[in-house]
Amino acid sequence: MLFACSKKPETEQVQLENAAKQGDATAQYKLASIYYNDGVCGMVDRTKAIELYEKSATQGYPKAQVALGFAYSIGLGVPKNDAKALELYEKAAIQGNAEAQLNLGLAYANGRGVQKDDTKAFELYQKAAAQGLPAAQFNLGEMYAHGTGIPKDDARAIEWYQMAATQGNAEAQLSLGIRCAYGYGVSKDESKAVEWYKKAAEQGNDIAQGFLGVAYAKGTGIAKDDICAYAWLKRSRSIMKDHEAARNELEKSLSLEQKTEALKLSEEFLTKILKNQK
Repeated sequence: MLFACSKKPETEQVQLENAAKQGDATAQYKLASIYYNDGVCGMVDRTKAIELYEKSATQGYPKAQVALGFAYSIGLGVPKNDAKALELYEKAAIQGNAEAQLNLGLAYANGRGVQKDDTKAFELYQKAAAQGLPAAQFNLGEMYAHGTGIPKDDARAIEWYQMAATQGNAEAQLSLGIRCAYGYGVSKDESKAVEWYKKAAEQGNDIAQGFLGVAYAKGTGIAKDDICAYAWLKRSRSIMKDHEAARNELEKSLSLEQKTEALKLSEEFLTKILKNQK
């Protein structure tokens, strides 16, 4: 059997393969995703995956169009081709696929494969965000926050950040944390800032980990705790000046026993982060 050592039940695997052979676009997409991402019996076969994605995408299946577009955008399994990626994203976006709308928005925002057009990017982000896609909601928040292609509007920025953050978007959580810490567009609330930093930090956001470490080191918005501070600052790869300064200060002031305790705690943080990222 083709999938005998896969984690999926064998009957389901066989049904998926048979449906794909009969031209079922959804089955072709699902089968392609297995080959492309996880592999069969641990063996990734991106050539086979691309073949199946193409069959599904040709039938107009939007998820396959997005997956194939992404492959072309990064050149993994196929030669890198931004024009082909955009063509596929366009086809899926017209069908209302939120990820395609987001990816097209990113292309217009960055001028990747198309002429940079912030207005077009905003329109596409809006469509994806309206469907609840957190990354698009965050990007809308960024555009409102910085007045990119639209008038600057902190209130609208915060609305979109909150929508994304409540769905677990770490970048939005970090942005809200910074705004609460400094009172940008909201009432200053250092305790609330720490709550947002912690949510983002526990998802592996380096900058949030740095801010959280500094908060513990200074006792800002949370009880001062040098062990927790050092644990987060060692976990973080942030090179922000304040974060590095706090890390270096603790390096000098903590005893070897305290550092050992903090490093053990830092490993516990990593375990939680990896669990959250699954």
